[in-house]
Amino acid sequence: MPHLGESVSSGVLLAWQVSPGQWVDYGAVLFEVESDKTTLEVTATEAGVLGNVSCTAGESRAVGEQLAWIFAARRHVAVEDEARPRLSPLIRRLLQEAGLDAGEVTGTGPGGRITAEDVVCARAARDISRQEEP
Repeated sequence: MPHLGESVSSGVLLAWQVSPGQWVDYGAVLFEVESDKTTLEVTATEAGVLGNVSCTAGESRAVGEQLAWIFAARRHVAVEDEARPRLSPLIRRLLQEAGLDAGEVTGTGPGGRITAEDVVCARAARDISRQEEP
């Protein structure tokens, strides 16, 4: 929970604007919070994938308490060419181990190629989403 003003010790989370597993840009609104003195939008201090949300709408939390984590990663860029680039043996193996299909991963390498980091980020985003499901 961010600092909400002088003598404010807690706040109530009103609504998340981003879902777990979703990409957030630096400065994007993450959630709205209310205290006895103000209502404000809290923005991301870094870009990445939102995960490990520990507070839901309507819950009160103390100032300074961790509400979620942002897993920093490079943003996936859409490939201009619809044709999928060839996959290296390493990428094929990483996709298989992660249980992902190449179509589920957006490549950020030269020409839209899927990199090892792309596979790791896609797997992390999928795993975070699965952890958040009831």
